[in-house]
Amino acid sequence: MILAINNALKTQYNKQQTKIQNKNNSPNFKSIHILEISNKYKHLESTLLSEIKQFVKNQTNASSIGKGLFSEVFQFDKLKGFVIKKPFGKDNLNREANTLKALPSSLPNSQQFVARAYDDETYKYYLISTLVNGKSPHPVLRPWTKDSLRSLFNGMQELDKKGLYHGDLNNGNLKINRDGDVNFIDFQWGTITPQNRFYENNSEQIMPNFMPIQNSQMFEMAEVPYYLKHVDNSIQGKKFLTDYLSEKSRYHKARLNNIYTTTQNWAYSTEIPNIEKAKKFEAAQEEVFRSPSEKILNLETLKIHFLSAFREASKYLDANTPHKNIIPSGTSYLYVLSTLQGLRKKIAEVKKSSYGKMIDYINGMTDFADYWYNNLTKWTKDAFYYPFRHTQGKLESWETLHNFNDPQINIEHFDNMTNVSKLIDDKYDANYTRNFDCDTFDIDHYKKEIDRYINSTKQNSSARNHQTYNGLIYAYNKLKKAYDDNKWLDVINNSLLLMRRCDEMYFYGDCSSIQASAAKLAENVFEKVFKDIKEWGPNYWTYPGYKNMNEFN
Repeated sequence: MILAINNALKTQYNKQQTKIQNKNNSPNFKSIHILEISNKYKHLESTLLSEIKQFVKNQTNASSIGKGLFSEVFQFDKLKGFVIKKPFGKDNLNREANTLKALPSSLPNSQQFVARAYDDETYKYYLISTLVNGKSPHPVLRPWTKDSLRSLFNGMQELDKKGLYHGDLNNGNLKINRDGDVNFIDFQWGTITPQNRFYENNSEQIMPNFMPIQNSQMFEMAEVPYYLKHVDNSIQGKKFLTDYLSEKSRYHKARLNNIYTTTQNWAYSTEIPNIEKAKKFEAAQEEVFRSPSEKILNLETLKIHFLSAFREASKYLDANTPHKNIIPSGTSYLYVLSTLQGLRKKIAEVKKSSYGKMIDYINGMTDFADYWYNNLTKWTKDAFYYPFRHTQGKLESWETLHNFNDPQINIEHFDNMTNVSKLIDDKYDANYTRNFDCDTFDIDHYKKEIDRYINSTKQNSSARNHQTYNGLIYAYNKLKKAYDDNKWLDVINNSLLLMRRCDEMYFYGDCSSIQASAAKLAENVFEKVFKDIKEWGPNYWTYPGYKNMNEFN
């Protein structure tokens, strides 16, 4: 949920910045002009302006080379070394431009800032940057090799040292060139943290304050799960993870050296304990990743599994994600919390037989997992109660109105969460064995309310023939089946779906009693499952949750 709140604030900030830019940087006549340009490319300013004007007018001088959720990128036909980014919304691209301008010179082949332009007539901004050669990784066509992983970690280390967090290291934003070097593109969600704030909690990264900027976490959230889903089998998946961790050992050695260099005369004495903890954790990871044992592979698999689940779940609430369905957000976060509990359980188990650097590694992982747990217990409730209040029409003043009627989403469809653990090794898959006892609620009460409602609308042919009326019946049938099958996450989802369908029936007759009953069921089941996941923690004898918890229907 914190990502959703942060991104909502980002959206508001971008809107404010757009107004400021329109006021301060734009002439009062219709034109296209360059707001800022890199000194390196100043000699091309008139040529670039001409190309930008033609592009804005008809796009006949450039070819599309990539399209995402928020923008499309084109390569100029004549200026082949340059690309222009066209956002779909009103993003002023100032944040991305500033991040690009802050990139270290040690990354000469990654994307570089050229210019930012503005169209006074359409109030749209354009970002011009250098073309980055290379293609995205692929297990068959362009697999991650030890050399390319080393290049990746070298690049991430350079970003880490500068306090630059990419924010979206997915497959499309990583390019491997012919020499095997890895380059980075698309810094739309990049953030810059001053070095003197490295040991403060950073909400952009969601990392504890003893773990300074670490781009590898975003790589493990986005690229690793994607890559694993495309390998031929779990044997290849496990080999990739082994190679990845072996090369990551060097990354942590470089991070450790950088910590020693930058903190010799640290001015903030209260942060010294965090710095000492950081040194121990980085040194431990360097050693245990060098030749990762089965225990390390298992722990890191569960960590990646959890990080991947969190990224998937946060998209349900991310204000920047178009065409999203918020209904399953609460159950998605329940699943995320259960994967974290599985990781915490394994950490506690391994700790009993650990010694030396392994103890330092386990202590760091414990603090990391506990930090996430403390946040997720808050975010999970937020993730449920936002759509819950939304379907009741009781939003808080600060909450964003969601468009359930977006024609590009199907609110009756709930995507399954990816089970990353099984992609690496079946033995690493968390064994969710506890079956929550939620079958004490009177589901027949809904049937009585539905029947009463049907009888009250028998004479209203416009209601009975309307798709929203049929949708109400369909939602109830889905809820009844989920209840009968003891699929409690689906009970929550379908209760919210039923509440939404009741909202849509206001024109044809009052079904508030059905909605009230569905609301009570959704809340009671959610609170029961949430409580059980929290209580079946790392020191209990089994993992939390139950089999197929990641499956929604």
